[in-house]
Amino acid sequence: PRDLATLGGGFTQSGTGATLRTVENKLKDTVSVKDFGAVGDGVADDTAAIQAAIVAASGKRLHFPSGTYKITSKLTIAGSNNDSPTDNSLIIFGDSQAITTLNFTGVAGVAIEGYGWNVVLSDIRITGASEAVSLRRDNALNRSVGRWTLRNLQVNGCSVGIRLKGCYFVSIDSCRISQSTTKAIILESSAGSGDRSNANYIVNTQVYNDNTIAKVNTVGFY
Repeated sequence: PRDLATLGGGFTQSGTGATLRTVENKLKDTVSVKDFGAVGDGVADDTAAIQAAIVAASGKRLHFPSGTYKITSKLTIAGSNNDSPTDNSLIIFGDSQAITTLNFTGVAGVAIEGYGWNVVLSDIRITGASEAVSLRRDNALNRSVGRWTLRNLQVNGCSVGIRLKGCYFVSIDSCRISQSTTKAIILESSAGSGDRSNANYIVNTQVYNDNTIAKVNTVGFY
């Protein structure tokens, strides 16, 4: 197949100094889960397609177009091995928490497991999981966790909303966690001396249980 640029087309961004790019090169700026076969109709099992897209998008932007994505096993998100804030990041985003849903079906444990550094997860709704998002330091596997941003996430009806274990510089920003049956947000230490969760931020985040704000001694922040 021939690219449009070879026919005198291609893509040129507006503005002084912009250069001609091939259409293929331009489209590779952002990866879509649909590039790997995800359907997003709430019926097809999109698990394998989504996991493949996550792996392929390392250091890039990964888009979940609007839809309901049926997921039947744990998703693993690996960030950078480098704790430098300037290192390449993985940015995973939906169209909004109102119209992009990850619906976990038959997943008894952790739904989204994350480790590494410099990851953004935003504008997605998560339902049906036992434990929605779990960021865990694992010394045995030499995995640390830091500089994650969880932004504009909506977590509904999960036993545990978000767990931070031995994490550093994680931001939970403008999220809404509702109807957690155990705990909404957990911050804990990982095994090993000095591996406490440290310097994490929780801002503009709402915790609801049965449509009322949860009390700290029931299903709130721990």
